[in-house]
Amino acid sequence: MRLLRLLVSGLLFIALNLPQFLPAQMSDDGMMEEASQHFKDRNGYFASTWLERLLKTYPSTRHRRDALLMLAKSYSMTQRDEKAAMSVLLLLKEFPEESTTLDNELKLLINTSSLSTEIAAPTALPVQLPAVPDPISPDIVPESIPETAQPTDIMRKHEVSPPAAPLPPQVTEALPSIMPTTEKRVHYSLGTGTGLSRNTLDSILTKLAADGIKPDVAYTMRETEVFRLLVACFPERKQAEHKRAEIALRSKHAFIARNNNSFCVVAGSLMSEESAVKEVQRVARKGVTGVKIAKATVPLKVWQVTFGRYASVQEAEQAAQSLSKNGVEVRVITGGD
Repeated sequence: MRLLRLLVSGLLFIALNLPQFLPAQMSDDGMMEEASQHFKDRNGYFASTWLERLLKTYPSTRHRRDALLMLAKSYSMTQRDEKAAMSVLLLLKEFPEESTTLDNELKLLINTSSLSTEIAAPTALPVQLPAVPDPISPDIVPESIPETAQPTDIMRKHEVSPPAAPLPPQVTEALPSIMPTTEKRVHYSLGTGTGLSRNTLDSILTKLAADGIKPDVAYTMRETEVFRLLVACFPERKQAEHKRAEIALRSKHAFIARNNNSFCVVAGSLMSEESAVKEVQRVARKGVTGVKIAKATVPLKVWQVTFGRYASVQEAEQAAQSLSKNGVEVRVITGGD
């Protein structure tokens, strides 16, 4: 009995004092501070983890606007473009005024993402199209035959079949103008090739923006050979994350690549071996040593830019020459309606 009283007293003591020993849940300010620090260190994975926890725990936090924007940038920093696009679209849905200050990289994500029509899709204004007449069969005469072409009373009396009446001249001449035409109206645009890298794309967009041109941007995935600057590989992602954060202080292009069951830290990825050798020398001067160059074939986004509408080839070529003086090389593209 005495043992039972001691047991009950102990359980009561633990129940009353347990909250004092449990760690208190971090506030939204604390979570935002942790995420901001990781973001400043260019550790996008850790930053996004804190931001996801913040938005889930405190959905109405006063930091929501900044958290959504930082989350989109963290996803983009770690090559998670679809998640980044979703965060940007949610940000613009809740805070439309952010569209005026959004940087070009995030705008490109939502312009090219398949999610752009799933979240907060803008309502299209109704457009009244001109009425298009139904196609007219060439075997049907569009006008009634005049009375002068009807069979005479003598023909009806003798039951003689009337001869086929020729069409009046005015009807025959009018037929071509009412027949549906298959001729296309040709117009001309300007565009780049389909293999622009991201850096080249950003440069072209900046120059076009300076001329007040808003182009259409599209991308496709292409298997491309690249030369990676391999620093080290680890069996666990957490180890690789710490190493990547260290390398990111010296190379802003550092990232983690999966190689079978390993997580490899890469200081950069270049399109030519010559450029890769120069980059190895550059990062070595900053203290990143032991870097090896490794070939890899990866699916990369390649971009294309098109813009303008010109009535003639000469007009399009003149515009292309003007842009060439500003360092933008484009070619004439033929299109039709």
